[in-house]
Amino acid sequence: MPHHSLFKASLLGLGIALASATALAQDAVETTASFRTLALGKTLSNVFYDIDGKPKTIMAGSSGFSSPYQTEIGEKVEIYREIPGEKPTDPPQKLSIADFTLPDAGPYLVLFHVNPLDTNNVLIKVVNDSWELHPVGFMRVFNYSPRLAMIKIGDEVAELRTSDSHQFPYSDKLQVWLQAAVLEKEEWALRVSAPQALIPNSRSTIVLVDQEPSEDRPVTEELLVRNFIERAPKPKE
Repeated sequence: MPHHSLFKASLLGLGIALASATALAQDAVETTASFRTLALGKTLSNVFYDIDGKPKTIMAGSSGFSSPYQTEIGEKVEIYREIPGEKPTDPPQKLSIADFTLPDAGPYLVLFHVNPLDTNNVLIKVVNDSWELHPVGFMRVFNYSPRLAMIKIGDEVAELRTSDSHQFPYSDKLQVWLQAAVLEKEEWALRVSAPQALIPNSRSTIVLVDQEPSEDRPVTEELLVRNFIERAPKPKE
C-alpha cells in the first residue's frame, strides 16, 4: 500500500478514535445533573439520598446555598430519613419525605420548605439555577408566604402567588428599595420596606418567608427577607 494511503488510513483511524472518545465524554457529562439546596425556615438535616446505590448525606440550610450535589439525569431523587427497623437486629428503614427528578444537567436549585411542626412534612421546588436563565444584574425573588404578595423593586411591580418567582433588574445604584405587601382579609398590608445591596458583577436570590411563631410571639404576620448574593463565576480559560 502506498505511503500516502497508509497516512490517510492512519488519520481516518485517529479521527474515528477521537470522535468516539468525544462522544463518550459528552455522554458521561450529559448523564449527570448538578443541584444545590436551600432551606426556607427550618434547616433540613439528618436526611439522605442514594447515589450509585449508596446513601449520601444531604443538608439544606437557611443561611446559604449548599455545595453542589450530583445525581443521574432523569432518575428520581428520593430524600429520606433512616428510622429503626421493627426489631433491634433489623437494618434501618427508609422514610421518604420528598422526591424530585432533574430533566437535564442543570445546574438546579432545590428549595426545601420544612413544616416546623412536622419535620417529615417537606415541600420542594426545583428551579434552573444556570447563569443563563438567572444572569448577572438580576434579583430573582421567590414568594414563600402562603399569602399572595405584591413586590415592588425600583419601578417594577410583580404579583406573586406562593412559590412563584420574578426577576427584577438591578439599578445603576449601590442599593435598591424592596417593598412587599401581602393580601390579608381582602386588603393589602405592607410587610417589608427595606433597601437591598447591589454588588457589581453579581446576581441575587431573594426569598420571602413568613416569620415562624415563637413562645414570645405566638401570633405574627411579619414577612422576612433573605437575600443571597453571588458573584459571577470566573470565565474558564
